Amino acid sequence: MTRVVFSTGSLYPFGLDRIFGWVAETGFDGIEVMMDDRWDTHEAQYMNALSERHDLPILALHPPIYRGAWRLRAVFTTTEQVAGIRSQSRNPGCLLG
Repeated sequence: MTRVVFSTGSLYPFGLDRIFGWVAETGFDGIEVMMDDRWDTHEAQYMNALSERHDLPILALHPPIYRGAWRLRAVFTTTEQVAGIRSQSRNPGCLLG
């Protein structure tokens, strides 16, 4: 079965709550969260609440393309942060982009 997934990256100027609502209304099967420097794109509890409220599974997490996106310290890598969020997800089988 093919799933149609929407990426939040295409609506970057808007917050996740608004995007989740629009995506759910239009009938997509799930959502990919483009993770960037905005707090809501890397807060697992918040994203899980949105997923539940809009009945829209997070099927993929797409970490930042460049290392400075979260002003990361040398001891904490993007991969570690994304893996931590994934482990807290309502859908732990989601893909890492």
